[in-house]
Amino acid sequence: MNNPFPPPQQRIRLKPPRLLLLLGLVCAVQLLFAQYTWVGNTSNWYDVNNYSPTPGSIAALASQEVIIPSMLGSGKVWPSSASNTPITVKRLTLQAGAKATIPVGLEIRSTTGTVYGVSLAEDASLTVLGELRVFQTGYGIVNYGGTLSNSGTVIIYDVADGGILNTPLGASTASVVNNSGDLSIGTFGSAGSNGIRNADDVNASAEFTNTGMITIRNVSLAGILNEDGANGTFFENSGEVYVFANGNTGIRNRNDATFQNLTGGQIFLDDANRA
Repeated sequence: MNNPFPPPQQRIRLKPPRLLLLLGLVCAVQLLFAQYTWVGNTSNWYDVNNYSPTPGSIAALASQEVIIPSMLGSGKVWPSSASNTPITVKRLTLQAGAKATIPVGLEIRSTTGTVYGVSLAEDASLTVLGELRVFQTGYGIVNYGGTLSNSGTVIIYDVADGGILNTPLGASTASVVNNSGDLSIGTFGSAGSNGIRNADDVNASAEFTNTGMITIRNVSLAGILNEDGANGTFFENSGEVYVFANGNTGIRNRNDATFQNLTGGQIFLDDANRA
């Protein structure tokens, strides 16, 4: 009887189709170029030559993460100028010590970031003079030991987890937010669990100061959660705070955190079960 199977040395080895190999190569290239890093030949956000790799157009940033690195090369500058045309990025990440300014007249939109829209690492600094709009993300903005200063407009909505998470997670520098402009969370869609969560960590404090206007809507837990004050958590308001359409608590202060409504400060709560 004939053996239906060829001897081992005659057996045929099937090779992966070339198409699959090509698809794998394409995927690898996409992963490799899934972000653009600021190199800073000039300060202009809108100049494609300020990013590496160089995008074909500024519109290419819409599907990629933009990283502002910890250090720049000799003679390079941080982003701080642009035309008045909006720029859309998938998400904006400031590494430790990085600095960026959104100038008057510029709107940066961060969207479809799976975990966050904007992130600040230890000692990073983001100054908003124009407009920052964050939507369709997990958290809108996470600040892990940096400084966020807004004297322009920050708008956050359609976020799954929360508006702003201000906590120096693993950092040795305080997480600081200074708002003297217009901060709107949840006005155009869900703001997740907490509009603002302000909490210290084991090594540093969380500091939130408002002299402008904060409007918070559409949260499932607290408009403002101010907590864990062992290393210095404080929220100071001498501006205006509005919390609307909230399912549970307007403002919740716990675990030795400090919340102060200073002279001239106004707080308005609506549709909240408790302050």
